[in-house]
Amino acid sequence: MLFKIKFNSFVKISFFILLFLLFSKTSFAMSNLYFTGPSSSISPGGEFVVEVKLDATSKINALDLKINYNKNNLKLLNFNNANSIVDFWQSEPSLVKDGEIQISGGILSGYEGKAGNILKIYFKAISVGKSEISFTQKNVYLADGKGTADVSKSSAITLSIVENAKVVTLEKEKEELLKDTTPPVVSLTTVRNPNENNNLVVFNAIDKESGIKETQIRYKKYFSFSPWVEAQNPVVYEKGIWQIELRAVNNADLESINTIKMPMRLFSKFIFIFLLIVFLVLLIWKVIRYNKDKLKLRI
Repeated sequence: MLFKIKFNSFVKISFFILLFLLFSKTSFAMSNLYFTGPSSSISPGGEFVVEVKLDATSKINALDLKINYNKNNLKLLNFNNANSIVDFWQSEPSLVKDGEIQISGGILSGYEGKAGNILKIYFKAISVGKSEISFTQKNVYLADGKGTADVSKSSAITLSIVENAKVVTLEKEKEELLKDTTPPVVSLTTVRNPNENNNLVVFNAIDKESGIKETQIRYKKYFSFSPWVEAQNPVVYEKGIWQIELRAVNNADLESINTIKMPMRLFSKFIFIFLLIVFLVLLIWKVIRYNKDKLKLRI
């Protein structure tokens, strides 16, 4: 299932701050972004996979990419980030608008090498014609402790959709995804952002078998949860929240939920009421004792 997320500039900046990225000088290192995909023509109705790849001559630890495709003759079906070199996503790969895909994430141990798998993208050909898939944004950052922007080369891929070509589907690939019997691994923590004077939830969801399809979050401020909403790293949450749940669903539709509880925040909400009740109970008890003592004296 596809989902849309509007990318908030503050959230994006906070994400890269958490990865110690300070956007400084340009390096002489060179990374190369490219696609691999079908080598032959595709028939309308055919389904296929395009892989997003990275060659890096120096260690890379973060990337922020936008990919454009022809929405008139290609339909986006799904994403698969299983076995990706990216292991800390700002959000799951998403459709920003029809024809444009956003990928933002970090590589905690850094990546250096050839043909690093970033993402698999599943498409369906819907009409005859040439279709180009290309990078419209290619921000790649070195793991040098400074967040230095790398000089990224990139290349597009052109696909030919023609009548009477062999019709190919992704049934085999879909069957492989459904063989995944292991739910995602989800971790989350809360941090204080002193610069913005707010609270953040930082999370990570990993699934090496079929990849993460979506992440959602909900909160408990009093005694009931808010509805589930799509989650984008890091998540700003309101004051007074005392329980947070993060749910991740993989491409085999298996889910995992991780919870953070902060009961002292709930207690602080009701401490005044609690103290007032205690005071009233003591007051009533004293009045009863006083009346009893008064009655004894009369007898």
